[in-house]
Amino acid sequence: MDSKLKPDLVSAMPSWLPDELLFSLVSRHHVLCRNAKASHTCEKLFGNPHGGVQHDFPSRIEEFAQRTSYRLGSGRDIVDRHTILGYFLAFRPVTDSALAYDSMLGSTTKNIKFRLGLLTSRFRANHPLKACLECMHGDAREHGTPYWHLSHQYPGVWLCPLHRVPLLESTVKSTGVGRFLWHLPNCDQLTAAVSPSAIATGEGPHAIGSFTDLIVEYVRLSPGFQFDPTVLIDTYKSGLEAQGFKVTNGPFHWKSIGKAYCNVTAPLTLIRELACMPTNADAAIVQLGRVLRPPRSGTHPLRHLLLIRW
Repeated sequence: MDSKLKPDLVSAMPSWLPDELLFSLVSRHHVLCRNAKASHTCEKLFGNPHGGVQHDFPSRIEEFAQRTSYRLGSGRDIVDRHTILGYFLAFRPVTDSALAYDSMLGSTTKNIKFRLGLLTSRFRANHPLKACLECMHGDAREHGTPYWHLSHQYPGVWLCPLHRVPLLESTVKSTGVGRFLWHLPNCDQLTAAVSPSAIATGEGPHAIGSFTDLIVEYVRLSPGFQFDPTVLIDTYKSGLEAQGFKVTNGPFHWKSIGKAYCNVTAPLTLIRELACMPTNADAAIVQLGRVLRPPRSGTHPLRHLLLIRW
């Protein structure tokens, strides 16, 4: 019998929990099997001592699907339903999407963040694991363990979509510490990530909540959906004109646009991940210009989503 299809491995794998990240499922398996080393789990499930251990863009997912007899889904299904990759693809060319899928299904994701434009986006390219205390308590009661929810991991989501409380950030794997470990949410390894002033009073709570809701709707787009960049830009410009930022057949009022955009995004800059957003009209005009003209390279989804929210 092919060693990839051992019945004992298939029977030992837990089933998916609702809204579960692939990293979470394998971490649960690692704990249940009491494997001494993270590399043992990687080798057994992904055929490589470091395979699959990246929590945001894991590699060797097709190997994982084969070794679990496709009981947990095909490689492509697992990428689409249990990783954050789809979040980054709707605003990118088809060729970029194909390369990203090939990387995650194949043997390495070494260059995937560069290919997706994350290293030059000014938003941080490391994606910390995030958890909600309310979800952790509920999951422990209902499923016997807390686990990592996919819906919490998307960039820009810092409020639990279900409980409407701020998410906490894991101190493990976020800066390279323990980057080859499998682990589940633990209160001792979680820290506040959102400034208290962002959720105290004023526009902060509403801004963070409405932005979270927008991202939740965005990631529900069908896998493989991609925006037509020409239609997208025309839609943005029509929206600005409808709000009175352009005289018919005349130029856009860029100063007014920049000021209005800063007013909308200001409450969100209290979130560390969004601190690079413009804080004055001139900087806003520069950033908006990148979104409102045909891109020469990829633009981070957060820039589009912030404009869409406005």
